[in-house]
Amino acid sequence: MYPHALKLALLLLLAIAPATSLAATAPASLPGDQDLIRDRQDRLLEEQRRRLEELKDLPGKQATPAAPASPADTRCFTINRIELKGADSLSAAERDALTKPYIGKCLGVAQLNELLKVITDHYLEKGLVTTRAYLPQQDLSTGDLQVLVIEGKLEHLRGDAASSLSARELAMTFPGREGQMVNLREIEQMVDQLNRLPSNQAQMELTPGQVVGGSDVVVKNTPQKPWRANLSRTNEGQRSTGEQQWNAGLEWDNPSGLADQFSLRGGHDAISDRQKASRNASLAYSLPWGWWTFSYLYNTSEYRSVAQASNVNFKQDGDSQNHQFKAERVVYRDALSKTSLNAGLSYLRTNNYVEDSKLAVSSNRITEAQFGINHGRRVGSAFVNIDLGMQQGIGALDAQGNHDPRPGEADARYRKYTGTLSYLHPFQLWGENLSFTSLATGQRSEDVLFSSQRTSLGGSASVRGYKDEFLSGDSGGYWRNELRLTRPVTLDWLRPVFAEYGAGLPVTTRVLSATIVTTAVSMVACPVTRSSCLRVASTLLPQ
Repeated sequence: MYPHALKLALLLLLAIAPATSLAATAPASLPGDQDLIRDRQDRLLEEQRRRLEELKDLPGKQATPAAPASPADTRCFTINRIELKGADSLSAAERDALTKPYIGKCLGVAQLNELLKVITDHYLEKGLVTTRAYLPQQDLSTGDLQVLVIEGKLEHLRGDAASSLSARELAMTFPGREGQMVNLREIEQMVDQLNRLPSNQAQMELTPGQVVGGSDVVVKNTPQKPWRANLSRTNEGQRSTGEQQWNAGLEWDNPSGLADQFSLRGGHDAISDRQKASRNASLAYSLPWGWWTFSYLYNTSEYRSVAQASNVNFKQDGDSQNHQFKAERVVYRDALSKTSLNAGLSYLRTNNYVEDSKLAVSSNRITEAQFGINHGRRVGSAFVNIDLGMQQGIGALDAQGNHDPRPGEADARYRKYTGTLSYLHPFQLWGENLSFTSLATGQRSEDVLFSSQRTSLGGSASVRGYKDEFLSGDSGGYWRNELRLTRPVTLDWLRPVFAEYGAGLPVTTRVLSATIVTTAVSMVACPVTRSSCLRVASTLLPQ
């Protein structure tokens, strides 16, 4: 009777204790919360890597060609009025800004060529690369100057015969329309959307059209296998629910012919028993539409473990389901950068049990509205990405109430602010290919948060060497850096399996109530599909 009574007392204590009564550096109380936090960290790391890789496609600042040398000519004509004929896309303010510096001045051949270059460069800066300014034959002695602008139009958009790109794929990814002006930024956006899919290696080519100023855009592509599968075994699970994990994944590009992507992932503990077990699965789908990208993510997980208190073992188990919908729109891009806004909605339901009795405090239904801005930029040969966001708990989709919590109790209508800065610099040293990556991320909230919404440190995605020692808090962050050396595989018998191998030296600083630095050395081998990498890591813990 005594063990049973003690279990009931412990259960009652867990049921009435607030989930956030722990200090800011207390570990997450339940394995399910740790799984949710770790999944969020993994997705953050994966998203930042994806954004940095996409920035590599930015063309960078092109060298402006020098104006052609003009023959010596001392003649000039005083110009009192300049007319831009054919510049239908320019506003009156733009016309005045371009022509005003030249009105009332005596213009010779050099000054006229300079004017044409200024007008053409203005179009080029806007991405209108096929528009040119010319001087028709005219009498300048009247003081009137006419500049003819031929604004380049897009006649046709098509895929190369060997590209395997359908008209539907091009229509979903291209934000412009045939008959409009040729805008390089719209074409770059289309190429980015197509190359979201690893099976595409799209490039564009401009060819002359049928009419003066007309152009065709031909999209070339070297299509690869549209699906990728992977199977792996890692030791990145929790000791309480199964450290050894089997994981499998499947990605399918363009399943509906709309340049979309579908992926499935799943995992479970490799050595299941009656005391500890874990399972997880996820489904993801993304769909492009010009400047927009829509995505949906579903995660589900469950666990079973045994906890101990006062030398008494008691069973813990639980499950969670998470739905996330996100819409992102590119609002500005140029040769060096691009900026986007995003909004999303997520719904999280968690259930946790001790000895088959549900823990009301740690079993939640949370709906969250998400808003963010992203800016990525090429800086020389390096790339920088910044994400800023706000998350607000709302009452939609059957979310729980509790907007006026007691002191120390989590608020279902919380608000938190997040920020992430990532950096990538590939370079060569002594003939070797190296890259330095850095990621700093954190969040701040004035509210008491549920365990699953707190920031947490520990695990390979945040602080290496603390896989089973999580620190969590309502506000905090961490900064991780990695120096990586990669080499291509030269052995013929390994090339069908691995594309490259290398080593990494990561250093992470974490900030909650203290600062701790860890250093690790890792070896990595990446398969040809790049869908996963085999990693062996060793961590040097601080003394």
